[in-house]
Amino acid sequence: MTPVRFLFVLLVLGCQSVLANPISNIRVFQTDAVPVREDLKLPPNMVVHVYNMDTKNNATAKLNEMVKAKLSSNVGPSNYRDANQQAFSEVLNGPHWRSLYEEMEEGGEAIEYAIRFRIKKLPAIVFNDKSVVYGVTSLQEAIRIFNNKGGDR
Repeated sequence: MTPVRFLFVLLVLGCQSVLANPISNIRVFQTDAVPVREDLKLPPNMVVHVYNMDTKNNATAKLNEMVKAKLSSNVGPSNYRDANQQAFSEVLNGPHWRSLYEEMEEGGEAIEYAIRFRIKKLPAIVFNDKSVVYGVTSLQEAIRIFNNKGGDR
């Protein structure tokens, strides 16, 4: 390789590294059925938020099961509403309510961020709150795609 050609290659590589968008944060949107693997070691200062889009539905199902478990067997049409209100009140005042509430809140936050970033399908990985990579279940692969595309949405 001639010295001029070598300098040209160095210049091109140097410009690419300057133009590459550094990753400051990552938001992962996934489901129970299609999780995204964190298959590489990230720098300790890298902020990664993982949102499971099934969390709210899972928490709601748990709440319904807990209320159903509190209902007595003699619930009929005449006392159905009162019995359900009583059972729900027992769950609200029970020892598991705080964790269930936090799970519902977490699920609501996942939905809020999915709307905010206009997520169209899952899984989705958002880089720097701007660029989205869809349909990839490997964080390493998503970062490779992000770096190759230069960070365009």
